[in-house]
Amino acid sequence: MEFTVSRENILKGLSKIQSIVERRNTMPILSNALIKTGDNSLSILATDLEVSFSGSIPAEIKEEGSITISAKKLFEIIREFPDEEIHFKKDENNWLAIKCANINFKIVGLPADEFPSLPEDSDEKEYINVNKNILKEMIDKTIFSVSVEESRVNLNGVYIEKNAEGGINMIATDGHRLAMITRDIDVNIDAPVIVPRKGVLEIKKIIDDTDDDNIKFKIMKNNFMINIGTDTLTIRLIDETFPNYLQVIPQGNEFRAIINKNSLLKSLKRISLLSTDKYKGVKFEIEDGVMTIASNNSEYGEAKEAITVETSSSQKIIIGLNARYIMDMLHATDKENVVFELKNETTQCLIRPQNDEKFISVIMPMRL
Repeated sequence: MEFTVSRENILKGLSKIQSIVERRNTMPILSNALIKTGDNSLSILATDLEVSFSGSIPAEIKEEGSITISAKKLFEIIREFPDEEIHFKKDENNWLAIKCANINFKIVGLPADEFPSLPEDSDEKEYINVNKNILKEMIDKTIFSVSVEESRVNLNGVYIEKNAEGGINMIATDGHRLAMITRDIDVNIDAPVIVPRKGVLEIKKIIDDTDDDNIKFKIMKNNFMINIGTDTLTIRLIDETFPNYLQVIPQGNEFRAIINKNSLLKSLKRISLLSTDKYKGVKFEIEDGVMTIASNNSEYGEAKEAITVETSSSQKIIIGLNARYIMDMLHATDKENVVFELKNETTQCLIRPQNDEKFISVIMPMRL
């Protein structure tokens, strides 16, 4: 195998797989990228067996071939090269010689036939076009609620389903909070799916890297596939049952408080400084148009701040909530005001942007 490629093109291709490859794994091959030549192009493939990437870049091919090389190390080497053409040649015993100007490297690889097979993109289903900005918004407004506890496999991803109105719901929960967004995307999804957190983050990354307004996706067998140009991202779906999230969303919370988002966010950042590091619990007391936020820490002391709010009644509400959960939701919305919908101190708190009932966050109360 022998080829020449521009530093810019191969560096861009390698950057797309750095968060996919497994750097510490019982299978060393998963730390490697598969590099193989094509028709005046170079293919770069990577997988951790859950998320897979394949893409191609222009290259001048002198001799066909393939090899797997440490994705991280090759990226680090190429990144330090000058912006010139780079020449690659595969030598015996899977050594790869790299030459750029007067710089010479020689690194060892593994045989290409040891690289696992990636899921194939068949023609059984056509790709569906979706606006990238809408998909990115839906990801940004749910990803923070995905559970990171490996034991709760069915909560380790984002749940996507078609709703009765023909749009799409995206839901995530970690058992302590829930985020849900609905958008009018006219696509046909045969059945609900759970896309793992790592895969969702890779989708967001590939969206951020493209200038195209639309991306293509399809759900095929047990995989969620995203295609942009010559790049294809394949994500193995979580084969578990998502909990009945509708049971968590409170109904009939008649008490409402409308709060300026930025005022609340700044207050929570200050008051949570003295909350416990692990739970970030703060107490909310709402009465007569004033929300008092307080925290207490036996080691450091206590903090309290009052901000003006607009309430639906003179009812007094006292509830403990996780400040970090609320801040995550506030960071995800660009609306000026948010609405707290409450019933009492023992039931879930529903938070949503004002005048937008299609994005909600539900947070379980805490005992403080």
